Amino acid sequence: MPTLLVLVLLLMSTGSAAQAFDPSHFVPLAMTVLRVEAPAVNGQVKVGTAITVAPGVVVTSCHVTRETVAVRVVKGAGRWTAEGQFADPEHDLCFLSVPRWPGRPVRFAEPESLGLYQRVVAMGFTRGAEVSLSEGEITGLHVHDGGRIIQSTSSFSSGASGGALLDGEGRLVGVLTFRLRGNTDHYFSVPASWVSARLPIPEDRFLPVDQPGRRRAFWEADSCCVPYFMRVGGMKSEARWPELLRLADEWIVADPYNADAWFARGLAQARLGQAREATAALMRTVGFAPRHADGWYELGAASIVLGDGDAAGNARDVLAGLDAGRAARLSGLMRGSESASQPEPDGTPKDAVDSDASARPR
Repeated sequence: MPTLLVLVLLLMSTGSAAQAFDPSHFVPLAMTVLRVEAPAVNGQVKVGTAITVAPGVVVTSCHVTRETVAVRVVKGAGRWTAEGQFADPEHDLCFLSVPRWPGRPVRFAEPESLGLYQRVVAMGFTRGAEVSLSEGEITGLHVHDGGRIIQSTSSFSSGASGGALLDGEGRLVGVLTFRLRGNTDHYFSVPASWVSARLPIPEDRFLPVDQPGRRRAFWEADSCCVPYFMRVGGMKSEARWPELLRLADEWIVADPYNADAWFARGLAQARLGQAREATAALMRTVGFAPRHADGWYELGAASIVLGDGDAAGNARDVLAGLDAGRAARLSGLMRGSESASQPEPDGTPKDAVDSDASARPR
C-alpha cells in the first residue's frame, strides 16, 4: 500500500490542475490489482498482472497463463493458488478462480463513457517488479467483435499484461493486453465490456489451469489476418504509403463508416501528393468522428497545400478545442504558407509550399 500511495501522489503531481486525478480513487486499488506468477512447462516463470473482477475471481491475459502448470496471484508476502480457469482465448482474457483471495472487485466504467483524448491510467506490474502507474490519453477506439479496442499513450511493458486501464475515477475501462513497436501511442487494451459480459461465471465453467492447446488471441494472428487497425499501424510507422492506400481502400469496402479507415486513406493520399483526394477522405474522417484530432490536423494541412486558407483556419479552430498542440502546429504551417506566398523584393513570388512537407506532422 505505501508504494502504491507514493506512485499515486507522484502521478497526481505531474499533470495540470485541470487534469489531475483524485488520489482517493486509486489507493483502494491496492487490494484489487495483483501480480501473477505462472510456472511454465519449459521451467520458466511467466509474470503478469491480474484484476479482481468478482469475489474470488480475477482476470488476466491468456498469453500470461498459456502453457503453464500452475498459476498463483501475489500481493505482498501473500500467495494464493488459482483453483481453476475459464478462458476466452480469442479475446485474450482468462478468468481465474481464487476463492481464498479476499480482494475488492474493481468498479466498471460504462462503455459509452469512453472518448478520444480522454485521460486514462495504466496500472500493472511493469517488468514484474513493483506496481506502476502510467498516465496518458486515449488516441484510438477501434471497433472489433462487438467492443472497442482502446489505443492509448499510457505505456506499459512486460509484466503488466492483464493490468488495468482506468479512467479518472479509478473505474476499469480496459485490460492491458499488447503493444506495437513504433510510435508512443501503440499501447492497446481490450475493452472492459468483454470482461463484464462474462460475469458471473458458473463454478462448473472453471477448468484446470494447465489445459493444453489453447488457441491464440486475435492480435496474435498472422500479419495477413490481424484487424485492419493493426495492419495500418505498421505501414504508417514505416511510411509505406502506396500499400497503406491499397489497404485503406480494402478497409473502407469492408467497413464504409469507419473513421479510421477514411483517415488511413486520406493520410496515404496526402503523403503521396494527392492533396485534393486526401481532403475528400479526411472530410469523411471528421464527419464520422468529429473529435478526430489527427483527421482535423491532416485536413488543415491538405487545405493549405490547396491554397484554401478558410478551410485550414476552420480546421485549426476546431483543433483548438481538441488538442492545443496540434492546433499550434497547424497555425505554424499556415504562417509558413502565408510567408512563402509573399513576393520577394524584386517582385518574384517565393516558392510555393511543398505539398509533402506541409502535410507531414511535425
